[in-house]
Amino acid sequence: MSDLNTTLCISKTEFFDLLPDIPRPCSVYLKGAVMGLFNLSLPEILIRIPVVLTALMIHEIAHGYVAFRLGDPTARNFGRLTLNPLKHLDPMGTICMLLFGFGWARPVPINTRYFKKPRRDMALTALAGPVSNFILTFIGILLVDISIVIFGALPEAS
Repeated sequence: MSDLNTTLCISKTEFFDLLPDIPRPCSVYLKGAVMGLFNLSLPEILIRIPVVLTALMIHEIAHGYVAFRLGDPTARNFGRLTLNPLKHLDPMGTICMLLFGFGWARPVPINTRYFKKPRRDMALTALAGPVSNFILTFIGILLVDISIVIFGALPEAS
């Protein structure tokens, strides 16, 4: 019975130490998801910041661009079809994204009255952000694979 109590009463760090067979990318992701930014090294933090800023910015631009292509000039009129991250970032949402792995950006203004087929066009506009996330994910995976080929295997977990 004491073994059961000992097993159930461990810290998050001890939990991850019990899982040495998890490959480095998985363990880094799990540690980041559970323990947030506070458990990341300085290089990981410096990589995460531009990645998060870029992902939030492209996600919101995708919504606005699709709406614009479907006839709604609202995002363009408000200056939201820009690569300037300050136009897209919500301060609290960005901090949450960096610290906890989830967050939000400022929503792109859309006026469905400009759409020819409002129901379909709103669905396409809403779908544009998540599709951009998948595209960015595949680009990221491709870049990691290329860097592994060029520079060799991933470094050992510290």
